[in-house]
Amino acid sequence: MSNNSGKFQFLIVSLILFVFLSSGVALGEEDITVYAPIGLKSVFMEIERKFEKEEGITVKTVFLVHQDLKNATKTKGGDLIATVYPDLTMLNRDIGDMAEKPIKVAYLEPLIYVKKGNPLNIKKFDDLGKPGVKLLVMDRKGKPFKGLIERTIEKSYITEKIKNNTVKSHMNGTKVLRWLIAGEGDAAIAVKSLSTWNEFKDLETIKVPTRITVSDQVFISELTSSKLFDKLKVISYIKFVKSDEGRRIFTKYGFSIPRN
Repeated sequence: MSNNSGKFQFLIVSLILFVFLSSGVALGEEDITVYAPIGLKSVFMEIERKFEKEEGITVKTVFLVHQDLKNATKTKGGDLIATVYPDLTMLNRDIGDMAEKPIKVAYLEPLIYVKKGNPLNIKKFDDLGKPGVKLLVMDRKGKPFKGLIERTIEKSYITEKIKNNTVKSHMNGTKVLRWLIAGEGDAAIAVKSLSTWNEFKDLETIKVPTRITVSDQVFISELTSSKLFDKLKVISYIKFVKSDEGRRIFTKYGFSIPRN
């Protein structure tokens, strides 16, 4: 009886080894595939480098635009996904392939930009609604959902004045700030992360008041489509993103960190 049991165990172990050998992946040598928004490329490239160096685990980070990010989880598998959404409800509605509740790791806020010297002496958000101010706005046009700049403007009590003063808008914040540098406007509203770019280091910034500030949340989650045998690698990656070092990387690129 014990002899038959031993043969059975041997067959099971042999089968497991066959599966891994035939797949071309040796035990302990699996890569982690992470899907992330292209707008977070600087952040997650640095996370990838630091994580690989610290943990010795290879990471393949695939950067995609929002719509392709949603589709990739359904057609190409992958192990983890990082996303940027206004809230968890909207995220769960759009991407249903998450193994567990997504973890909020950072958030992005709006910021007012003016040219060096602040020629119009703009000091606060309300000044953007004054007559004659030429405003440039980072605006997603509601696609795929209203951006944090749009939602912030709608939350203010000078929404119509802001809209009347807006001379140009674009979903690409870098384009908006380049317009500002070129003198096509007096002030701009864009995401805070752009303030860390060397290209925009000479622009001055003004905070948006807390009472009207909204944010876009950065979430990370394991995907149900993950075929990774060693799940500890996924756990290690998420742990690193949430660590002090991971938080430092997000902060470096202009993101804010949740308190909890």
